[in-house]
Amino acid sequence: MAGTDNTKDLPSHESARLQQEFEQARVALEDAHAEIQALAAERDGLRRVASAQLAARERAEADAERLRHNNIAALTAAADRLRGEASAEGEELRITLEETAALAEELRRSNEALSEANAALDRRVAERTAELDRANAQLAALNAELRQRVEAEGAARAAAQAELFKLQKLEAVGQLTGGIAHDFNNLLTVIISGLQLLGQVKDENHRARVLRRTEEASWRGAHLVQRLLAFARRQALSPERLDLARHMDSIRDLLTHGLRENIQVHSEIDPEIWPVEVDVAALELSLLNLAVNARDAMPHGGRLVLSGRNAPLDVEAAERLAVAAGDYVEIGVADTGIGMPKELLDKVFEPFFTTKPEGKGTGLGLPQVYGFVKQSGGAAWVESAPNQGTAVRLLLPRSTRPAPEPIEEAPRPAAPPRRDKLKVLVVEDDDNVAALVLDMLTQLGHSGTRVGTVASAMAVLTGAESIDLVFSDVLLPGGGSGLDLARDMARRQIGVPMILTSGYGGGMTHRLAAANLPFLRKPYRMDALRQAIEEALTRVAA
Repeated sequence: MAGTDNTKDLPSHESARLQQEFEQARVALEDAHAEIQALAAERDGLRRVASAQLAARERAEADAERLRHNNIAALTAAADRLRGEASAEGEELRITLEETAALAEELRRSNEALSEANAALDRRVAERTAELDRANAQLAALNAELRQRVEAEGAARAAAQAELFKLQKLEAVGQLTGGIAHDFNNLLTVIISGLQLLGQVKDENHRARVLRRTEEASWRGAHLVQRLLAFARRQALSPERLDLARHMDSIRDLLTHGLRENIQVHSEIDPEIWPVEVDVAALELSLLNLAVNARDAMPHGGRLVLSGRNAPLDVEAAERLAVAAGDYVEIGVADTGIGMPKELLDKVFEPFFTTKPEGKGTGLGLPQVYGFVKQSGGAAWVESAPNQGTAVRLLLPRSTRPAPEPIEEAPRPAAPPRRDKLKVLVVEDDDNVAALVLDMLTQLGHSGTRVGTVASAMAVLTGAESIDLVFSDVLLPGGGSGLDLARDMARRQIGVPMILTSGYGGGMTHRLAAANLPFLRKPYRMDALRQAIEEALTRVAA
């Protein structure tokens, strides 16, 4: 039966049964059709036979009249027999056709049932689709409302976090200000009182003691500033290739001098340790700070271990330490002291945080170490537990500079001729600092002329006055700097030796290194100024 096949929506066993019955009916119809064709062919043959017999009969009538009746009887009997056989076969064909019609009717009713089932299913699908559309619309509305609430909550949380950050920042500034004020007030008390006593004390030994305490307090203030700059990563560093395999012995000796006799120092250094790229003085200061902390953590003596090993980092390990992947060297300072609980480990690098008794520590030792390591492109962390000692690990980048070639000994050239008294141009905007510099130059046997800006310095250098040396602060008023002055002098081919000085810790580290000039960090001693002058004159002579 032509039409759409809807059996796919009936149950699988019912569809299979109907399909089987339909196939049987089709085969029966094909068999009946074949039988009908065979009967028709047989009838045609009988007709031909009858025609031939009639012709024979007509011929026989002429020859034998008496045989006609007998032949007619025989033919009649044969015809009756053929008619009976044809009637039986026709009845069988009729029955087959009736059964086929019944099967066709049953298939029609099945198709109608399938059509009704498909229509019902379509209605159910449409109803379900409408329900899902309504549910999706409700879900979209809920999602939009939830998104708005999340955005509002996020904005409120961001505002709260910003406010908390401001409070924490103010608290940190307060702690920093309080710590600096406490330390500097103590130092200024010693300096101011000492200066007053110098004008009143007549005994030379007493004056010498007061002067020594005053000078010590002044340098303690200078070191405190250096630690603050290192913590803020503002101190200008001069990184260079350091061969740790050869330098670690001197570092161990340096640490030993800062300890007591009841503390044993051991060294565990990989003999194949890589060179590092660091400021040597800053590294030594950092390790000395760690040794002092270890000494204070072992009041009854103990053991300090200085270790060093190669530490290549893959991407995953580097991400954990917030550094770039690559080759590093890990330097460790471990003690057998009292240790500290886990909750304090996150605070050890905070400025002015200390576990030492009041007056025994500034809380700037580990922050200085942390600032130096981060400024050097590395990382630092602390491992500790109560009564199990403390280990501080420093991760420093491997140096990629080639090792310097050995220099053959050669006769040292004679020192260049130098005048005993130099005319020095002092470029300094602070009146008090300039006055002290001029006094130091006088004590060193030189004379000085002071200006306060780059423009004034260039006016002197291009004028009639002869200048033997320029001593300039880096930061100057009027939008210029000592580096600008050096560049202008080079452009105008003014070949006067130059020394730069600064107490600022800002972002001029790379520019200072690129200038390749003698540099004095404020504050400095008179002998440091003498050495800088000799270095500047030697460079020009070379």
